[in-house]
Amino acid sequence: ESFDIPLAGTLPQDSQPQTIVYKVDGLGVDPYDLLPREGAQAVQSVSARSAALTVQHIALADFPAIAAPDNLSDYLAASPFLQTEHPKLKALSLKAAQAELNSTDLALELTQWVFQNMQLEPTLSSHFETALEASQSLKGDSTECAVLLATLLRCRDIPARCASGLLASPDGKLSFHMWTEAWIDDHWLPLDATRGGPTNTNYIKLLDSPLSSENPYGAILPVLEVMPKLEIGISMVE
Repeated sequence: ESFDIPLAGTLPQDSQPQTIVYKVDGLGVDPYDLLPREGAQAVQSVSARSAALTVQHIALADFPAIAAPDNLSDYLAASPFLQTEHPKLKALSLKAAQAELNSTDLALELTQWVFQNMQLEPTLSSHFETALEASQSLKGDSTECAVLLATLLRCRDIPARCASGLLASPDGKLSFHMWTEAWIDDHWLPLDATRGGPTNTNYIKLLDSPLSSENPYGAILPVLEVMPKLEIGISMVE
């Protein structure tokens, strides 16, 4: 599968929009059913095969509160790819961020650590490394960065999951991308360890996963499979 699709329209090169409205058309799929509606994303149905997706910048203190998931413990548990009980990862989580921090600052500091210490591989690899493997090689693409950050967050008792979707770039592409979401107080805070901080309006989320199974590709393949069925353009930038 291709790891990117065209983006119709233009993004600014030297500034970050506060709001982007994307027009999403589906070929055999209804984008309204496909696109999550929470956090920074709002979706309006235009027709049976078209939707308007609004992605807004939200300040850290202004994320809307939502009900906690019934299975919040799933986002703290160890799994084959998020080995939170491994002593090396536990030790790394303590080394990577100070002890006396509130949850938001702790999550941001762990994000910065992964950003500063991982050597980013720009091309998505067909091999999906575990958090332990990523911590040992300190190399990888967005999937390794997301998995390592999610594990470090869980090691510090912050529930975390991995989100998958598309990242828009000023060169007219939407590329597959994975990032991390941390449960902070009453909302999911989206964090991208490949960029060192919260996500912005260039991100389109399609799904999320606690990565609890032995097969992590369930968090990747649905996005890659639907990408050729989507035509996405920019309706408005503010």
